[in-house]
Amino acid sequence: MSPVFQFSCISACLACTWQNAAPHAPLIREPRVDGQIVAPCDVHMEAAPFESDDAERRHVASDWAIVNVSDGQAAWEAADVRGPGKVHIHLGDGTFVGAHAGRTDLLFDTDYELRVRYSDDLGNWSDWSARLFRTGSPYQMFALELDNIQPVPPPRWTLDDGSALALPPAAKLSVRTERGDLLLALERSRAENPRRLREHGAVFVRLSYGLNGVDPPAEAWEVPASRLTFAHDQQELQLYLPALTIPAGERRTVWISDDGSSYWPDEAGGPFFGYDNVARASPFPFRLEQPGFRLEHFASGLHLPVKIAVVPQPSDDPDSVFMYATALFGKVHMITRDGAVSTYAEGLANFEPSEDIPGSGEMGATGLAIDPATGDLFVGLVYLHAHDANTGETVFHNKLIRLSSDDGGRTMARQQLVLDMPEPTGPAHQIGEITIGPDGALYAHVGDGIDTTVSRDLHFFRGKILRMLPDGSPPPDNPFYEASDGIGPADYVYALGFRNAFGAGWRQADGAYFSVENGPAIDRLIRVTRGRDYMWDGTDTSIYFDALHIWDPAVAPVGVVFVEDSNFGRGGFPEALRGHMLVPEFGPAWAPGRHHRGKRIEAFAMTADGQLAGPPTRLLSYSGVRLGRSTVSGLAFGPDGLYFSDFFKDLDYESPGDPGANIWRIRYVGVPEIEALAVTCPRDITVEARLTEGAFVEYSTPRASNAIGFVEVETSAPSGSLFPIGRTVVRCELVDEALRSAACEFAVEVRPPKDGAATGVSEFDGAAAPPKVIPEAGDLDPCGATAPTFAAATAGCLLLGRHRRRSRR
Repeated sequence: MSPVFQFSCISACLACTWQNAAPHAPLIREPRVDGQIVAPCDVHMEAAPFESDDAERRHVASDWAIVNVSDGQAAWEAADVRGPGKVHIHLGDGTFVGAHAGRTDLLFDTDYELRVRYSDDLGNWSDWSARLFRTGSPYQMFALELDNIQPVPPPRWTLDDGSALALPPAAKLSVRTERGDLLLALERSRAENPRRLREHGAVFVRLSYGLNGVDPPAEAWEVPASRLTFAHDQQELQLYLPALTIPAGERRTVWISDDGSSYWPDEAGGPFFGYDNVARASPFPFRLEQPGFRLEHFASGLHLPVKIAVVPQPSDDPDSVFMYATALFGKVHMITRDGAVSTYAEGLANFEPSEDIPGSGEMGATGLAIDPATGDLFVGLVYLHAHDANTGETVFHNKLIRLSSDDGGRTMARQQLVLDMPEPTGPAHQIGEITIGPDGALYAHVGDGIDTTVSRDLHFFRGKILRMLPDGSPPPDNPFYEASDGIGPADYVYALGFRNAFGAGWRQADGAYFSVENGPAIDRLIRVTRGRDYMWDGTDTSIYFDALHIWDPAVAPVGVVFVEDSNFGRGGFPEALRGHMLVPEFGPAWAPGRHHRGKRIEAFAMTADGQLAGPPTRLLSYSGVRLGRSTVSGLAFGPDGLYFSDFFKDLDYESPGDPGANIWRIRYVGVPEIEALAVTCPRDITVEARLTEGAFVEYSTPRASNAIGFVEVETSAPSGSLFPIGRTVVRCELVDEALRSAACEFAVEVRPPKDGAATGVSEFDGAAAPPKVIPEAGDLDPCGATAPTFAAATAGCLLLGRHRRRSRR
């Protein structure tokens, strides 16, 4: 054998060995470290791009699996995955197997192992890579705990429409603590409201029929779904009771959680309740975390509403066009001023979206902006470009379209292409936010399409913030514009280096642009600078670049809205919040119940130069039942408040794609500060009230320097803990050193603001609530008849200064 021939054989054998070498085992990027705590409903599984010793080899498919560490059995798997899912996949894109079959999420508090391997175009498979992780615990829920039910205003038992319910002769409704202490009892002929207990206790409501010595009718008592409303510690509480059928001689018990939802006992007549057997959930699954605000339901029946936008100059006519919402699966909703929902446009997607959320179902219609000059809508959209029968891959592209109407904005008449982006995109990291800048240009945020290699490459639209004129052409003053080589992606780029910058907003004070970006395990808030590279390279480290704020762990921020006069006069929000940035946090997709990562709105105070003044303050958070799926998605100011969409149907769902989402309104109603200037006897009471923005309702317990005794002020608000506009009853109790007491009541009426100032008047309801002596008070006369030391105060019984006590939540 000649040396040349021998060398040729060796070379051929080496080439054969080289070509048949297995790809490198994948580098798992998410979960990022062993032992990471993840949400059991939304496990982000991400691996680095394909690598092989043979540069000619191509990544064709991946196998993914999740194994339960305790028994070594597979819990979830996705085999032969092609397309973007090769390197980034979600639970919705695979199948739950074994003991997990039929589930849509993993178990709580459980150790799992993620496994992934790659195959190349010669059919070679890499070794498996593995990453240990643990699922989090269920969010802790709490029982409602009370020590008292205030007698003023009187407790009310009503239907949902407010009409009163009456108890039959043999029926009784009682509210008790787990120790059996009575808080309230209602019967046909009397009501019992004992004194305050020594300590708080978890609460249950019991309805009984024919157990009070009265002969009941033969028929069972049919109790409709109802609400029990009362005041406790300056808050109005509503308990939501289910419909019941109570045969004669029996009783039914439900336990109450802190949001007013009711639950069946764990066992019939059992001592306490769990959080899975809901009797009736509160219809308000969100809780306001700041005083002075009120949550109101505005519209319902929406289908996965991603973004919302209020028309620039809305009419007061209840039937007028007020708002639009993009529905993920290819529809745009129109909502009137009175909350009626109709379809503006449908069929925008040219494919049948799946309901795999989290996963491939997270694509469709997303970004939304309204042209202030024409009322036309700009909508960001993913569309089906091609299906490759050979590889099995489906290719999607991003585009921006313009929708026009001929009937005043009620329905779409025409669709016009603004910009087509002829390159593939993946689910979740697609075109997102659309805004109109102060310069009148369109700004479109485009995710990396689950390809970390394109975000910093000017040859691609993906991973960029694009700037264009309303007709879709790039402005010549864009930072990378160069017409001499033909118009391409670089000519549109305003900023680059993004993974999934899904929300943004303009700051009126300086015209600055701010964006929030979803990272793999952490998220960032940035101030967008023209022409800057924000460095996304597939690692968490790159997310830290130029960040004003980092969320760690990730919370999926999806919007930016500023509390500024340009936003409908701040929507009535107080001066104290002027300039604040509001950020909705979506949280893990399809997450059940309350969650420590997202499902809320946070507010950032800003300095004059556009920096953050401190950590965020929570404005609103999800507070629903354990299986509730609502979260916060779209956010926009209107003339009468801040509106947000909740994206998923909260309860009674069959899949994530079920219609039934809502739009809610947050209104600032103010916090009246009630100033008791003087109390004179026996019936002349003078009170002033004024609205103080952002203030707590507070009182102290003052003492008159020349009188024995003090005054306690107990208040009960008609709605919430805030003393909203309306009537509030205040109770004053005078107590001497012998602990004898006398009490009187007055009412404060706070009227709606006029020209930015609220007015308050007080009235003493002498007919309905004259000054009265508490039964235990003996013969105490607060004006000095039997306690002359009280009479020494100036101009009457007792002179009060401005005094406050912090309202307890």
